[in-house]
Amino acid sequence: MAAPHVTGVCALLLSLAPDSTWEELRAALVGGAREDRYTGWDLPDTAWGYGKVYAPAAAAELSPPAPVGAPMLEVVTAPAVSEAIFRYDLPAGTMWAELRIYDILGRPVWTEELSPGGRIARWDLLTSGGMPVANGVYLAVLVADSGASPPVTVVVQR
Repeated sequence: MAAPHVTGVCALLLSLAPDSTWEELRAALVGGAREDRYTGWDLPDTAWGYGKVYAPAAAAELSPPAPVGAPMLEVVTAPAVSEAIFRYDLPAGTMWAELRIYDILGRPVWTEELSPGGRIARWDLLTSGGMPVANGVYLAVLVADSGASPPVTVVVQR
């Protein structure tokens, strides 16, 4: 059942870096894979491959370190029960910014324009269509005219 998850992470990576080659995507997936007590520590192997796919680490592998003055995003509520609260910071001179939430398959779930002068954003755990989201892991990215933040993990547990 890993194929749908890996495909979703590839979609998310391509949304963050659309000019990536297959070799770059593969290197990001391999470099971002996690080992744990279930996978064992002697990877790669025939059962787990390189480990468990982990989108934030794969995105960090694909993206160069955030330059000074890049947007910053962090999750304040963990896990999110009734809403997710984020703290963000934008470089001086930023004209527009939006918070984007993706499901684990890389599909857009929710987007909201943010005030360049603001510092706190809230997500009411609804899709853009107004439907409640399921419990699970989501990824949040702050996108602005000055660049994008590294993705952060949002855990929804009601």
